[in-house]
Amino acid sequence: MSTSFLLAAPASSPVRSLLAVDEVDESKITPGLTGFLLFVLLGVALWLLIRSMNRHLRRVTFEEKSPGATSAEPAPPARGPGPQGPGRPAPRA
Repeated sequence: MSTSFLLAAPASSPVRSLLAVDEVDESKITPGLTGFLLFVLLGVALWLLIRSMNRHLRRVTFEEKSPGATSAEPAPPARGPGPQGPGRPAPRA
């Protein structure tokens, strides 16, 4: 079937009633169950992302320097599990 045939169909035919744009009520078009499920999925993904971010930020150590302290000593390296694991010294090169 060609498109010109569908547009030229009489108004009483079922094909013409399916294509009639005037009969569609735009206020009744909703996203439905699929839209709701996608919205919930995005909400759960956002919650998991924020939870993971909080977990990572709790592990970060912020060392504050006092405004009057201007020492030339470098700060000691932060302790924590490295690529070798916790408490193991790094291999020497």
